Amino acid sequence: MKGAGKAKEQRMQEPGKVQRRLTELETKESEHKPLVAELQESAGRYRLLFELSPEGAIVINDRGIITECNKAFSKLTGYPKEQIIGNHFSKTPLARARDIPKYSRLFATTKRGEQIEPLEVTWIHNDGSSRQGELFTALIKDNKRIVCIQVTIRDITERKKTEEALRESGKRLKAIFDNAMDGIVLAEGESKKFIATNKMFCQMLGYRQEEVIELGVTDIHPREDLPYVLEQFEKQSSGKISLSTNIPVKRKNGSVFYADVNASPIVLEGRMLLLGVFRDITERKQAEAKLQETITALERSNTELEQFAYITSHDLQEPLRMITSYVQLLERRYKGQLDSDADEFIGFASDGAMRLQNMINDLLLYSRVGTRGKEFHPTNLETVLEGVMANLIIAARECNAIVKHTPLPTVNADEPQMIQLFQNLIGNALKFKSREPPLIQISVEQKGKEWVISVSDNGIGIEQQHCDRIFNIFQRLHARDYPGTGIGLAICKRIVERHGGRIWLESEPDKGSTFYCSIPV
Repeated sequence: MKGAGKAKEQRMQEPGKVQRRLTELETKESEHKPLVAELQESAGRYRLLFELSPEGAIVINDRGIITECNKAFSKLTGYPKEQIIGNHFSKTPLARARDIPKYSRLFATTKRGEQIEPLEVTWIHNDGSSRQGELFTALIKDNKRIVCIQVTIRDITERKKTEEALRESGKRLKAIFDNAMDGIVLAEGESKKFIATNKMFCQMLGYRQEEVIELGVTDIHPREDLPYVLEQFEKQSSGKISLSTNIPVKRKNGSVFYADVNASPIVLEGRMLLLGVFRDITERKQAEAKLQETITALERSNTELEQFAYITSHDLQEPLRMITSYVQLLERRYKGQLDSDADEFIGFASDGAMRLQNMINDLLLYSRVGTRGKEFHPTNLETVLEGVMANLIIAARECNAIVKHTPLPTVNADEPQMIQLFQNLIGNALKFKSREPPLIQISVEQKGKEWVISVSDNGIGIEQQHCDRIFNIFQRLHARDYPGTGIGLAICKRIVERHGGRIWLESEPDKGSTFYCSIPV
């Protein structure tokens, strides 16, 4: 009875225990609700970040099956999610057959929790193009149990193309650097010690490349010239000058040559460096010296020739004048008193003496173009032409010549020689006229840095083969039919060349001629 009472008492207490247990469970559930909601919210954020990540991502379970795939991964491979999720990783475009062992080692390393570097991978996109990327793995655990591995891939195709282009560009630049015809050297900005050089620089100095690297700027110039050299480099570094000329450079054997040097500061990999480009000008200096010797010799020769022409023509004047005077006296006093042969001989002697007199006068005039010329100053060609036409007015009226001209500019010139130039050219047009009255057109046109003067006529013209010859001294194409010594155009040429220009002719027989001459603006 006693035991039965105890059992009854326990049955009466059981509902209370159940109620208390229910109350405890309800309390725990209410306490876990915020945590569950937080976990759900966190999972949602993770899902959103996973889906919207710009980098491709997949999740692989412990059997290697892909359970998750984001949009970026689908885009990187060109396959829809439906064809990726549920497949084994080895079936994805990333896993080429030859790469399977590499991935197996990667996943094994990841599962061990070891630190790994990004893995560069290559795959074929669904469109057939080749892509490159960096692959990262992360281990996801639950209570120390491996749940899955997240694989993230970053597309580096464009970066690799850029790197390859830079490598190729670097190779080309190195080839240019190594094979340049100028010596090129890189030096430290402060110490000016050489850190790189090309073949030509070593060849210039007579050193091997490994020897040059042990040197610096101060080692390749004569000691006495160092202050000047360093001053030039400093000016180039500050941008005051772009090129230093005639820099003395010392070879390994101690001999010295001269170079034009362009040195400029550059920043390379965060280091301030000095880039120097050396051009050996030894041959140029030798050529310049030889040219200067030739110029000096020519100037001396020209001076001597001018003196000779002047002295000869001047000293011949007096005896020739005496010969001419006595021949003319014989002609006046004895003409008709001797036989016809004597009269003819005296006539030949008189004509010859006169022609020689004219030639000597013209030679004297020719020699004075260079020696008696005046300083250049602004000269109005309109005024020059007016003076010339005043001198030629009688000759122009006799043949009913018409002279036209365009507006003429003011040029920097020797005015008396400009008058002489125009007078000779217009005088030739009047002299070598055709049956028609002379029509002379004078024009001036600016072409670049020079004025081009043209004098055109409708005269007899000449054949093209003689157009250069007529500018030589005493050259006459029509000696019997027209007066003159043939020195006028030679004087024109000398005048134009003294003014820094040139003269030439275009002509056709029976169609006229056009003389051109240029004068610097």
